[in-house]
Amino acid sequence: MADYLSAELYKVVHRKYTWIALGLFLGCVVLLTALWWATNSHGGFVPLSGALYTLVMLLSVGLYAPLITTDLVFSEQYKIGTLKNEISYGIPRSRIYLGKLVLEIAVAVLACALAVGLYLALCVPTLPLEADPDGMLMAETGRMWELVGRCLLSAFPLWLGAQGVTHLCFFLFRGGVAAPFAAVGVVAGIPGLLKLLGLLLNPLFLTALRRFTLVAPMDSWDYPIWECWLIGLGWLAASTLLGLLLFQRREIN
Repeated sequence: MADYLSAELYKVVHRKYTWIALGLFLGCVVLLTALWWATNSHGGFVPLSGALYTLVMLLSVGLYAPLITTDLVFSEQYKIGTLKNEISYGIPRSRIYLGKLVLEIAVAVLACALAVGLYLALCVPTLPLEADPDGMLMAETGRMWELVGRCLLSAFPLWLGAQGVTHLCFFLFRGGVAAPFAAVGVVAGIPGLLKLLGLLLNPLFLTALRRFTLVAPMDSWDYPIWECWLIGLGWLAASTLLGLLLFQRREIN
């Protein structure tokens, strides 16, 4: 497995797409913090607590980031035939499936750490902590730090679940467009459909069912951390087992 991961990592590192995507991602972080600075410089007021709350609101973007991280690793292997070649060389299918998934998770974690770290590194020294002598906003900043920590712990397993679902879709669908659409449909489309059906049919049952989707905990961030881990790891485990089963039986042309 280690040799396979090293080979896959080499391909990811040496792709221009990897560095372009990372540059654009971090560039958006810089632009956002520059917006806060410009607002404060022109008579507005964006405190650190406001920037931290924005970070919490942006955590849901991580559910769709696997579209990029999976594409970085998978790289349309049905189209260019490398997946067939790997199987022809005798590499176990389970190693192929799990190896790429592990690398995708590693790339996603690194990108997230860089983005969050850069955002905080730019916001903390440049944004004001309080706006009044009583320090009320200072107390609010403290609560926002607690919220950021709790929400990051809650969001991480949900991101893992979304990564597992997206990975499954890229292995199942040969087309370059079908896999991303299928992944978004499962992650975001199913919760939306359950919500709509709940309004029309049986709200109690469907609302309870929607509670176990990846999107639901991010609606209000009132889920216990352990429940977010249960949901996220459940989706990751289920999608991985299904993917391994289907990939083992699929004929690769």
